[in-house]
Amino acid sequence: MSAYGHRLGVAVLIVGGVVAVAGIAMAVTGRLNNRLAAAFLAVIGIAIVTSAYMVNARVEVSPVEIRVRGLSGLSKTWPKAAVQGCAAFSVSFALGSLLPLLVVYGAGHRTLFTLQASYWDEGTLRELCYAMGGFEYRVHEISNRELLERFPGSLSFVYRHSWLVGCLFPLFAIVLAFVLAPIVFR
Repeated sequence: MSAYGHRLGVAVLIVGGVVAVAGIAMAVTGRLNNRLAAAFLAVIGIAIVTSAYMVNARVEVSPVEIRVRGLSGLSKTWPKAAVQGCAAFSVSFALGSLLPLLVVYGAGHRTLFTLQASYWDEGTLRELCYAMGGFEYRVHEISNRELLERFPGSLSFVYRHSWLVGCLFPLFAIVLAFVLAPIVFR
């Protein structure tokens, strides 16, 4: 089972390719300025990352093991017997944002892996829960603190420290803009 399937990932890659060809054609004919080139590169980069996720992200369930493959194509494997359950949550954060999350856990409610449910079809998540041991897929609302108490390791660094990422990312973007501006906009 994969996130949205291969067709969408391939379609996004094709769109990224068309944008790249159009950008190259505009550059060769002299109709491309530096700002437009930067916009084309951004669109191409987003298309490539999105298609890589769509093509690579998957969960494979066999009678003896569960394999989770991420964006990079690297995979982690657990024995199917290690799965004690899965739970779907709509996780709320301090500023009111919600994160749909599927937590697959082992003994002691220790998180084996999580899937961001917004990237997956709900029917696929139901099938996945059933394939891992007949677990029911039902969404519960919970705060991020409660989730971490019940399922340690269920949230990544970015979600555990969103305030820090929220402050550092804009700062990094501003510094990057000042560094790249003289190069891109000569």
